[in-house]
Amino acid sequence: MTVWWLVTWGTYGSWLPGDPRGFRTWRRREYVPPPDGRALGGEPLYDPAAYAERHRRARERLTAPPVCLTLTDRRIACSALVAEIDHLRIVPAILAVAKSHVHLVAQFGEIKIRTVVGRLKAAATRSLRQGALTTAPTWATGCHMKSLYREADFTAGFRYVVEHREEGAVLHRWDSNIEWTFDG
Repeated sequence: MTVWWLVTWGTYGSWLPGDPRGFRTWRRREYVPPPDGRALGGEPLYDPAAYAERHRRARERLTAPPVCLTLTDRRIACSALVAEIDHLRIVPAILAVAKSHVHLVAQFGEIKIRTVVGRLKAAATRSLRQGALTTAPTWATGCHMKSLYREADFTAGFRYVVEHREEGAVLHRWDSNIEWTFDG
């Protein structure tokens, strides 16, 4: 059975180490849960003040302002991502392009996820920069990958991505690629 994956990547400077909303460090070496008021039920809490210095240092290292995609940018990026996905040998289910991050649920088979994400980021960047004179980064480095082994995991991941529409995300669905009945 090929595994579904929920892959997330952010815009440049949108979610830095020490962020008061909670954060993950590179390759999950450390997971710092969100502070009180942002945590899910039963999730551990942390004091954002304990990480304020880390967040300040990360902001100082930025070489350009943080990127927040406008609705027009989100539509351009979504179209570019869908077009690039059509050239890849992956099985996509849903894509959401939000103001500060992207979610993709897909099956990657033997293809390395980070390689695919790199191609997708490059395609979206080319489309977003068309006609612009900027060379500032659009995307943060890396991505977060979560495997969705069971149908229930897939359904929860799919619904999570759909919910981003309420935040103004631009969505694209490939319903014909989903092997089971899904009411989302």
